Amino acid sequence: MGRYQRRRRTAFDTWQILGVLLVIILGLLVVAFVGGIDFKILDFFTQSFVWIVAPFIILVSAFLVYLYIRDRRLVRALRISDVDGMAGIEFEKYVAEILRQKGYKVILTPPSNDFGVDLVVDKDGIKHAVQLKRYSVKVDRKAISDAVAGLQYYKCSRAVVVTNSLFTEAAKEFAQANDCILIDRNKLSEWIYNFQQGK
Repeated sequence: MGRYQRRRRTAFDTWQILGVLLVIILGLLVVAFVGGIDFKILDFFTQSFVWIVAPFIILVSAFLVYLYIRDRRLVRALRISDVDGMAGIEFEKYVAEILRQKGYKVILTPPSNDFGVDLVVDKDGIKHAVQLKRYSVKVDRKAISDAVAGLQYYKCSRAVVVTNSLFTEAAKEFAQANDCILIDRNKLSEWIYNFQQGK
């Protein structure tokens, strides 16, 4: 997929670390019981575990969960900011790859004279006409109008407008009246995150 290849997370896998900690603790408990340690030593080990080891593990686990949640948020923010810096054609190719991973057949329309449609996507025999808008301001109703206008030409069932920005209220109302699907910055962030995770 070239420059749009899915990026793997470089941060540690939180759940693997937690799993290793649990295995170590269970291993120590098994050794304690199987090894025939007398009651006094076992009692000391149990108290040490309850008052020292267990709270430590809980604190470490909570910290790792915090890092995991923070990492997910940073990944999402980073990916959407990458989109903000893309050229129009790069944005089209990137969204096309996201949709392919979702199981859609994707056709990019010609760069000029596209009749208001950048991508034609097909899944289970249902075709969508997709208009892409990489904007730094809110997307107005013209983008919805262009996508809806291209429906007939490309023989699609529904129109979709995808943006890295947000939509004006007028655009939302017009889209609702024309059964046009809107994918704004927040939804696109979810798409990008799932794309990075291979979902």
